[in-house]
Formats: sequence, structure tokens, C-alpha cells
Amino acid sequence: MFSIRKYLAHANKEKSSIIFSISDKKRLKLPSAISIETKYWDSKLQRVKTAHPNSFNLNYILDQKFKFLNELCAEHYKNYNELNFDELKHSIKKFNNNESEKSITLINLIDEYLKERKIEINLKESSATVYKSFKNTVIKFELLTKKEVLVDQIEKTFQLEFKDYLSKIGNSDNTIKSKFIILNTLLNYAYDKKYINNQEYKKFKIKGHKTDSVILTDDDIKKIHAYETNRRTQIDIRIKFLIQIYTGLRLSDLMRLTDDKIDLKNKIITIITKKTNKEIVIPISKKLTKILENINVSNLIKDHGASHYNSKLKRLLRDAGLTETVVITEFKNNIQIEHKLPKYEVISSHTARRTFITKLIQSGLSPSEIMIITGHTSRSSLDKYIRIPDSDAIKAVRNKIDSW
Repeated sequence: MFSIRKYLAHANKEKSSIIFSISDKKRLKLPSAISIETKYWDSKLQRVKTAHPNSFNLNYILDQKFKFLNELCAEHYKNYNELNFDELKHSIKKFNNNESEKSITLINLIDEYLKERKIEINLKESSATVYKSFKNTVIKFELLTKKEVLVDQIEKTFQLEFKDYLSKIGNSDNTIKSKFIILNTLLNYAYDKKYINNQEYKKFKIKGHKTDSVILTDDDIKKIHAYETNRRTQIDIRIKFLIQIYTGLRLSDLMRLTDDKIDLKNKIITIITKKTNKEIVIPISKKLTKILENINVSNLIKDHGASHYNSKLKRLLRDAGLTETVVITEFKNNIQIEHKLPKYEVISSHTARRTFITKLIQSGLSPSEIMIITGHTSRSSLDKYIRIPDSDAIKAVRNKIDSW
């Protein structure tokens, strides 16, 4: 009966290919199409040592090929009572070629992912832009390292090298974490497509830090209300931002807001959110009523992309007087860095949503009540928006303990 073993073709060299040896009445050597540094080979166990950064993946591939050969040899004995060595050579060559054909570059994977997701779920342009930006980062990394990133070769060594590169080009720890979330999403897709055989990449963790995102104070909102301008763009941005402040709408939903979604008689806005495809009903406050009664929402400029909107918003808030200095903390390589910036510089469209949610929490509403209005599907996703200033927290606690 036949036996199969694995060994190094050149054990006395620094690097060697791994060979399958099939013994029957005679011996046949077959290539595995895998090479490693000889110091990582365990000849007794016939496996790649765990010290190798890609040991799990390599051993998985070797096991798959061993299983293929074992089943093929068993079939030969069943059909011919012996091994057909010529057929075995042809079969393992074909198997190795098919394996190599599965190899795909990270750049090609991104392109394939975007193309497929656009067809399957009508991927939003804003999401597509995030992946295109990540693709540009990978291209620059490849140019620097002078090597193409193959998806089936992404393991701890690559992850560490890529993390170090992102840090060196100035990314904060949170930005690096976000980019690795994108990478893992792509690798999950690759795993589902069987471009890779394991999910070892998930073991690599990036530590993030809580951000210092600001919220708008009552005084800030009064300044926005009081600001007068003759510039059409600023008038438009001001109205939209105030609507966001009083509704908590994301920019993507604000841009889809039309008069037919607004019921001033019953004082509600009904809209299906673009992100979650969930219908939400938002009560219209007295201040928002005054704004909506004097405008035609459908006639507001609708061509603002997020970047354009936020750029125009910052200019508006600067002119409206939101110029006080705020301290923003970020982390790079786990080192805390503080930046002193004028407040308008750190405000974006999402600040309105964050302000809306924080003020509702401060008013005493429960998270479950707020989630109905905001469209959040989990408490954890809602909590990310809450930014209660320390001074407000201290005041609230003092009021509570004073009443004991």
C-alpha cells in the first residue's frame, strides 16, 4: 500500500521547496509549489513551524494538497490496484496551477469588491469613495515597498509593515484602525470567495481611542440663528444645518428631504433613512416649525457632497462667530497629542446629529426612545454620538446630590 510524506527538497540550504514523496513499489516526488526558509520546517511533524508568520495558511494548503493526493492514490488502487505515476504528476501539476490561479492582488480585490457590491446592494458613492481612497493608500505602499500585495499572502508580517507605514505617513491610531476595518472587510469578502483559506488576519488587533468630537452649545446655536448674510450658498447651508440640529438627520438623508416628507399640520417628518433603509418619524419642534414655514425645502440646493458641504459649513460658522479655541486630542503610536483649534474647524455636518442626540439624553429621554427617532439599530452605535461636556455632567450630578 502507498504512503505519502512531506519533506524539504534541500534541507541543507537556507531556503527550500517542499516536496511530496509517494512511496509504493517505487517512489515518486511531486512538487507542492511552496517554498520556505528551512529553519521553519519541522521534519518530524512534516509541518511548517508555528514560528513562521504564515504557518497556519501554509500548513492548511499543504494539508489540502496532502488530502487531494491521498484521495487520488486511494482511487488509483481502487480502480487499478496500483498507482499511475504519470497521471499523478499531471494531477498535482493541474492542482498547483489551479491554486496559483486563485491568487489575486489586493488592488484587484478592491476593484472586484466595488463592482460586485455596486450591483448587489447599490453601494453608496460615499462608501465607494472610502474604498477608492484605501486603494490609493495600498498603491502608494506598493510603490514604496516595490512589491505587489497578494491577498493570499496577507498575514502578520504584512499587517505590521502596513500599520507601520500608515503611522509613518501621519495617520492617527483611530485612522489606522479604520483602514484595518476596511482591510478586514475586503479579506472577509476574499474568504467568502475562497481566495484565501483561513481567517487568521482577524487575530491582528488595532487599538483605537475615544475621540474628542465637539457638540454645539446653546450659545453656538443662537449665533447661527442670529447670523445674517446675503450670500445664497451661506443662506442655504445655514438653513440645512439648522434643520440637522433640530432633527438629527444625517447629511445623506437631509439631501433627500422634500416637502412631501414634511407634515407641518401634525408636526412630523417621515423619512426612510438611506443608511439603514428604516422609516423614522421625527417630531417638529417650535423652532424648526418657524424655519420650515418660511422655506420650500424641495427648492434648497441638493448638489452638496459631504466634502463641499463641510467646507462651506466651516466658513459659515467662522463668519457666525464660532471661533473660540477648543482642545482636540488624538493619539499616534499610543502617544497623546493635543491640538488647539478654532471651534468651527472641528465642526462638520455630523456635529448637528451628535448635538441633537446629546441634548435629548440630557433632557432625560431614554436611549430606546431616542433610537426610535434617530434610526439607530443598537445602543452601542447610539452611544458613540453622546458627548456630554464635563461641566454639564458635574452640574447635573450636583443638582441630583443636592436633592438627596
